[in-house]
Amino acid sequence: ATVEMFDTWHGRWVSCPGMLSRRAGCAAAVLDDGRLFVVGGYDERGIVQGLLDSCETFDPARQVWQPASAKLLRARWGHGCAHLGSLVYAVGGCSLRTGGPAHEAFMETLRSCEAFDASLGVWVPCGELHVARAGARVVALGERYLAAVGGCDDVFGRA
Repeated sequence: ATVEMFDTWHGRWVSCPGMLSRRAGCAAAVLDDGRLFVVGGYDERGIVQGLLDSCETFDPARQVWQPASAKLLRARWGHGCAHLGSLVYAVGGCSLRTGGPAHEAFMETLRSCEAFDASLGVWVPCGELHVARAGARVVALGERYLAAVGGCDDVFGRA
């Protein structure tokens, strides 16, 4: 649950308070108000039992973490995340197959994406990727587009 922040004034990394939940495979974006919004991932129980649909925010000025009330529509890890306009997007990643048993063999790479509207505090579905991707980097291009760059369509990272 460790977090570090780069201090560009002094040219060094500084430690921040730990997240509320231990998370690996999570993604993050900056909200309009300057808070860091951390999305999904998995905890110390692993990619099946520890799959997270929760989110949390970090206020860098106050150095305080808070749980976000809105949960992802679909728990995911290995997804990309970016802020565009007034929305934060969670793109692709991996999750358990809907209706499947909680077993690693039923993990799938996702085409699905969802968007978080901070003003309403809700996640909503949005357009699917053409290709399922995990480990992609997601960036905003101007004020209209997101780019999902790279990644793989295999849960276990084979490109």
